[in-house]
Amino acid sequence: MGVRGRLGFLMIGLTLLAGFAVPNDGPARRPSPSAPAARRGDYALILMSHTEAKAANRTRDYVVSQGGEVAIVSPPHVMIRRIAPALAERLAGKHGIESVTYTSVDPASLKYQDSSTRNAVKLFNAARLSGGGPAPTDPKRSAQQVQPLINDARHVLGIRPYALENSEVMTGSVAVALLFVESDGSIDSNTHTWTDAAHDEIYGQVGAGLAWWSSQASARGLSLSFTLVDYPPTLPAMNQGYEPILHSSEQDGLWISRIMANLGYVTGDAFDRVAAYNNGLKAAQGIDWAYSVVIGYNPAPAPTTFTDGYFAYAYIGCPYTQVLYRNDGYGVGNFGLVLTHETGHIFWACDEYYQAGYGGCTSCGACEPGGPRPSATNANCEFCNPGSVNCMMRENAYALCAYTPWQIGWSTAPDFNYGVTNSGSINATHGSSGATTITATLLLGSPQAVSWSVSGLPASTSSSFSPGSCNPTCSGTLTINAGSSAPVGTYTITVTGSPLNRTTTFELNVSSAGGCAATAAVQGTADAEETLSLAYRFQDEVLARSTRGQEYARQFYQFSPEAVRIMRSQEGIFVRHPILAKLGVAICPPTRSAHCLG
Repeated sequence: MGVRGRLGFLMIGLTLLAGFAVPNDGPARRPSPSAPAARRGDYALILMSHTEAKAANRTRDYVVSQGGEVAIVSPPHVMIRRIAPALAERLAGKHGIESVTYTSVDPASLKYQDSSTRNAVKLFNAARLSGGGPAPTDPKRSAQQVQPLINDARHVLGIRPYALENSEVMTGSVAVALLFVESDGSIDSNTHTWTDAAHDEIYGQVGAGLAWWSSQASARGLSLSFTLVDYPPTLPAMNQGYEPILHSSEQDGLWISRIMANLGYVTGDAFDRVAAYNNGLKAAQGIDWAYSVVIGYNPAPAPTTFTDGYFAYAYIGCPYTQVLYRNDGYGVGNFGLVLTHETGHIFWACDEYYQAGYGGCTSCGACEPGGPRPSATNANCEFCNPGSVNCMMRENAYALCAYTPWQIGWSTAPDFNYGVTNSGSINATHGSSGATTITATLLLGSPQAVSWSVSGLPASTSSSFSPGSCNPTCSGTLTINAGSSAPVGTYTITVTGSPLNRTTTFELNVSSAGGCAATAAVQGTADAEETLSLAYRFQDEVLARSTRGQEYARQFYQFSPEAVRIMRSQEGIFVRHPILAKLGVAICPPTRSAHCLG
């Protein structure tokens, strides 16, 4: 492999490591208790002695059951995964596992020399050499690109019976058939012929792109792995008479139907045939879901789009995606990124981009009313959401918006994260208001207003939150107003954001406002507040027990607020005032005795 080839695999490795290492960009559910801590570990290559893909997938199931994270299966001999060394030691020698390695492997040293094994090992080595660097920057709007992923989320007329059989939920194990289309010159001119290097590069790109989905599932406590089923262009079944790049994208059924016929599926149109093939693949490999990736070859200087200007696209919830070796301005090096996006469509995710004249989303309502999750909305659609954020289904960024997890079956509601911060303690006093700033953050964008409610307030206490809703983000002030009869004490207040009912709690301390007892003198404002609190207790608990004491308490409560006002305005100054005289109280300067009486 030349320098360019080694650099290509290194970039693939960076992307693959991003798939394992990039943290979840959405607020997503926390990993469930069923996601063992043993899954955390280093990036590893596992070699298996199997001769059949189904056996390799059974080993995959075993590894997952023991707490390993399997991202890519390249059957029958290789799995790429994250696994703790202690678990690796226990697995070695079981279920066909020959070895687990964390260091680079020389492909020539292996006893298995099939192309799938060699390419998987190259992919693993490139990732190890990259040192676990960050994810590549989003290349969608590259300088060379002139169009977005135009019209790439397509629909089949009507929902077909098999719509849920191939790809209902993006969890568990998924078989991905890589169909490298080759023309034989019997109909069109055979203008382009796949090379081994081009095939190997795409195989690695696929693994890198799909590993990102696995990492996103893992961050949510879900298991997701992809088994790559390789149909190289040298396989006779991949040979047929059409050269895809010479046709319109609307004619993809011409070559797809013939390839399916070569594989033994001859009934119905291209959709029916690929769906039947996918179901057969599921059964043969003992796997949960399956879809097909049809890849047309268009090396330079061939056009980078079909004749109608389109390039990569998928039919939402349907059995296949059609892509090119060079997809418009993305280039070969971003093939994995394009496939990552299209895989979202296969599992019922909608586009979130919009560009006039090119297509995209046009509604923030139901994403796919006829799909398995008709209530799942597409509220990050930039056509109708001015706060729309970049993510995989909008800008091909390595992130998920709040709604994609809902659309692909990872959650039952929008996965956006909002919450109230600044939990702790706040204070309120009779006849006044205490305020604390509560930051209500709706992450990842949503046009859906989030409103806030407060519970646990004591009697005669009210609250207000300004602003009253967040759309899509906001921060506001929660104001607690304690009335004159609010009971003194400490209360647990709960603030809830709807519609998802995210909550936080904090303590509310209600204290009394007013003057001090008749026999008290205070020194400075701080002392006054403390003394006043004691005075209230004295009036309530002692004086109120007798008739004279009750009358004194009545006058105390009548005049004490004004006394406090005078105290605060005359801090540090010796004060004799008619109102204070009624209470027998004076304010002493800091240098005087604390027992200065009027």
